Amino acid sequence: MMTGEPSRDSVSTAAAATGPLPVASRPLQPPQISSRSRRITALRVASQAAFTTLFVGLLIGASVAGAEAVLTNRFFFAIDPLLALTESLATRTVVVGAAIALVPLALTLGVGRFFCGWVCPMGAINHVVSWSAFRMGHRPAGIDRRWLKVKYLLLAAVVVMAAGGSRMGTLLDPVALLNRSLSTFVLPATGVFVNPWSLPPAEESPTPDEPRPQLLQAAAVPSPPPPSRLVAHATGIGVLFVAIVLLNLHRRRLFCNALCPLGAMYGLAARFSLLRVRTGDSCAECGTCAQGCPSQDGPSGEHASQDCLLCLNCVDDCPVGAAELRPATAADPPAVPFDVGRRKVFASVAAGLGFTAMAALAPEGRARDRRFLRPPGALAEAEFLSRCIRCGQCAQACPTGFIQPAGLETGPDGLWTPVVSAAVGYCAWACNQCTRVCPTGALQPLPLAEKRAFKIGTAVVDRSRCYTWADGMNCTACADRCPVPGNAIRFQEGAVWSFAGERVIVKRIHVTSDLCTGCGICEHACPRFDAPGIVVGCGDERRENAFESLVRTG
Repeated sequence: MMTGEPSRDSVSTAAAATGPLPVASRPLQPPQISSRSRRITALRVASQAAFTTLFVGLLIGASVAGAEAVLTNRFFFAIDPLLALTESLATRTVVVGAAIALVPLALTLGVGRFFCGWVCPMGAINHVVSWSAFRMGHRPAGIDRRWLKVKYLLLAAVVVMAAGGSRMGTLLDPVALLNRSLSTFVLPATGVFVNPWSLPPAEESPTPDEPRPQLLQAAAVPSPPPPSRLVAHATGIGVLFVAIVLLNLHRRRLFCNALCPLGAMYGLAARFSLLRVRTGDSCAECGTCAQGCPSQDGPSGEHASQDCLLCLNCVDDCPVGAAELRPATAADPPAVPFDVGRRKVFASVAAGLGFTAMAALAPEGRARDRRFLRPPGALAEAEFLSRCIRCGQCAQACPTGFIQPAGLETGPDGLWTPVVSAAVGYCAWACNQCTRVCPTGALQPLPLAEKRAFKIGTAVVDRSRCYTWADGMNCTACADRCPVPGNAIRFQEGAVWSFAGERVIVKRIHVTSDLCTGCGICEHACPRFDAPGIVVGCGDERRENAFESLVRTG
């Protein structure tokens, strides 16, 4: 035994003489860590590290040009029962392949919330931050038991919203939340994304059908720089992620204990788990196990199995080795009554109904108000919103930053869903990666040839800004970079007034709408720095017209 550690007899005698102390006032006992406990801790840490590394590796792999769709986090999304349940409710269909999400739920019935303590990458990050705070002497407190009920109320609201056709509840799903935060904030902030100029060249090059005038004389037009993928809405995602991580400095694993709806779903199953963390006859009731527990609930006495994250800190910390994971027996103390409050449940359901109604009462045809564009392969707006989980996978896969998280321009139900922005990037002619990595089918998989023909929108010349219309200057920047065979941007000779007040003959830009696919390269390449002279709008977008019938019949 290590010097300074209390013996089993001394701890038992002290507890018998004084009675068990309240958790808040009990002194932290130096643990007597057995070799078995060390093996359990090492195994848990190894499991968390392996799954987190796999998660991040697959996320980065999704952005590699030409990578197969299987090299994504589709596995983590597939085993998420909350995503499977909300998709089934929102789309009113039986999701093909959702049965795999029942596997972790079935295992939870056997061993408890193993996913939260051993698999979940978001849980691993929260655990590491809490552990690091302890190592640095900060010692964040365990969570107040009243807060443990909040996650069940959030789960009720999420289910109600999904039943009304909204997937907004997935904003707090830990798998989608971490994937979105890494894709749109953390990795772009660190520069971890594929260089857009490393894409393979287009198989077909644009061949102009007429000689082009000399490029703009006033200034050479540079090639578009590698894009910065951080925008205002992505920063909001990052602020939420950082706030969740920093909350661990205030309360240990606060998100996992109080705010995670997926954890609530596993908690409901864990109430009936066959294995429980319990203490044996050698327990001295010193309270050390509760002090290291993220939910401030030791395995001695009344133990809420639905809130146990199966981190097994109590097994490590017990100074006499009394805490262990073992099958539940009739001799165990009764389970803590599960009661979140009837009024609170009604309030949560009402909140879910209220949000669903607010989204449904948004102006009809918001998808057609021409203020935003969806990525190629997107379903019609109503079905798209019922499937999209705001995971950010398509944004990470996009090599140019063309795909960005939306703000409120898509309506209250479209926050952080993917939209495209030519101000940041463009749709690369040789890339169809976003259509291959979507885990829910909100973006339909498209072969490269079909993706190239998919009409995102149509470019429109702003005659008040285009150099060839407003200033009487010859410019071919947009036409030079149009990737469509035959070139969707043409020239027509005409007389205009120049900025010097002279009547001049120039080659003015025109868009052939039947050929334009709305890729945004022309808008991104426009040399005007105040505002582009050519912009892409939602005119004739395929998803709200022919593509809707194609999906429903195909």
